[in-house]
Amino acid sequence: MARKKTKNGVNNQDFKTGKYDYMEEIAYTIKDQNHGSFDVRKTANAWFMDKTKVEKVIEGKKLDLNDAECSFHSGITEKQLEYFLEVHPHFCGFFKALTMYPRVRARITIIKNLDDLKNAQWFAERRMKDEFSLRNEITGKDGKNILPNNPYKDMTDDEINTEITQRIETLG
Repeated sequence: MARKKTKNGVNNQDFKTGKYDYMEEIAYTIKDQNHGSFDVRKTANAWFMDKTKVEKVIEGKKLDLNDAECSFHSGITEKQLEYFLEVHPHFCGFFKALTMYPRVRARITIIKNLDDLKNAQWFAERRMKDEFSLRNEITGKDGKNILPNNPYKDMTDDEINTEITQRIETLG
């Protein structure tokens, strides 16, 4: 089943030149409907000869797992994942793109559900802050305090209590 990599034809994955160029046989190809095909090199004893583990790594990346979490999810070590990416540098960009899946799915879900008042309000509060934000500004546009200076900020509790008592006595 293993085949040689080719420069033309269906299996035209460009392997970057490097110390693993001698691994010319392809064990299998991972196909992704959005990102194309990615060849996995054949080796004598590497973990990635098990296609299900590579598929688990891809699944983990689609869940936006970091390398440690993705390795755990796939039943491999971080060093094994690192070695896989050394041997298959063409997977680096693919894995990075896969981490965008949750963000894109969330955005699509939010936009598709804007007919629901709560979803629309939530979206407006976050994306149209000038009009719909629930936050109250305590600083001006220049970042300076818009509240008057606190005359009591440098006083102790006892001094503040004395000041209040004196003001009450003057009132009556």
